This record gives sequence, structure tokens and C-alpha cells, in this order.
Amino acid sequence: MTPKTLIHAIQTRLALLPLLLLTVLAAPAQAASTPTTDLKTAVDAVLVVLADKGMSEADKRSKIGAIVDARFDYHAMSQRVLSSNNWRKASKPEQDEFSELFGQLLKNTYFKAISAYTDQTVDFTGERIKGKKHNRASVNTEIVSADKRIPVEYAMRLKRDGWYVYDIKVEGISLVKSHQSTFLNVFKNEGMSGAIATLKEKVSAKAKG
Repeated sequence: MTPKTLIHAIQTRLALLPLLLLTVLAAPAQAASTPTTDLKTAVDAVLVVLADKGMSEADKRSKIGAIVDARFDYHAMSQRVLSSNNWRKASKPEQDEFSELFGQLLKNTYFKAISAYTDQTVDFTGERIKGKKHNRASVNTEIVSADKRIPVEYAMRLKRDGWYVYDIKVEGISLVKSHQSTFLNVFKNEGMSGAIATLKEKVSAKAKG
């Protein structure tokens, strides 16, 4: 599969699977939380917003956006997209800007999926804690609709206040890796300034379309 095909595949799945959003959003976790319980809490948190028929679309986007920001580790995602070596070459302000923009790109993608939400459900099928410090985990889920079950795996890392998502695999396709080839190539030729400029273009295009 070519990089362009890979990116198209993950974007298509994200557009059709709004429950990807529901399974990774939650208020900050309690001390006794686990990766799975954080994800389950997320489902309830976002469903409350989606079920409020009196809330405007703009308000829903705002509320869900705040929940997204509280549960995704954009910094870790961005570092993986650019690779650790390239990330260290960037200044702190550049890292912060890239992380913020990458988060916006993800939110724009998810917001477009929300309107397609109907009656899908999510089954949590397994959890595996890993890493020498037991601070990494993978949580396996399946999005269930009337005619299919779609596997979605979440890569999570433990921070002081709970578990945070740093990658998502939909039917084996990594969200982070789908963007990797594009930004690694841009960074190689144009540096961090070029990577940020490219990301800005993608954010703008996703917001319009």
C-alpha cells in the first residue's frame, strides 16, 4: 500500500466511524482508572453531548473539542509522526505549534464524523499493559453496527492523571503512521518550518471540506 493510499484509507475509515471519537474521550481519569475504564468513561461523556437535542452543533463541537484535548496526547503523537530525532531538532515553540495544529487536524476529522452517528455500539475486547514501567497499554475494541464489526486498537500511555491515547489503529492501519511518510519527507527537505506550513494547509483544507 502506497503512503497516499494508506492516508486515504485511514481518512475514509475515520469519516465513516464516528464512534472512534466516542471511545477515546473522557474527563481526567481517577487514580484507580485503567486504560479500559478510561475509554468506557469516554463513551458516556460524549454520548451525553451527542444526545442533547437542544444543543447547537457549534456548542457540541466546543464541548467535545475540550474533551478531546483532555484525553489525546498530541505531543506524543506529533513526536511519533516526525520521529524522535527530528523532534529534538525543533525548538520548544515549534514543537508546541506542531502539536497544537496536529490536534486540530484530528479534531476536524472527528467532528465531521459525529453527524453520521446513529446506533453503533462499542465492544471492549481486550487490554494489555506493557513496557518495563507498565506505563504503556493497548486496548482492543470493535465498533458494532447492524452488518459489520470493525476492529479498533488504541495505544495509550500512563501519565500522572490517567491514560492518554497516542495512536489509533483502524483495521490495522495506524493513524500516526498514515501521516508519517508525508511529514518525514517534508522535514527532510524543508525542516520544521516546512512541516508546520504543510500541517497548516492540511488543517485549513480539512476545516473547509
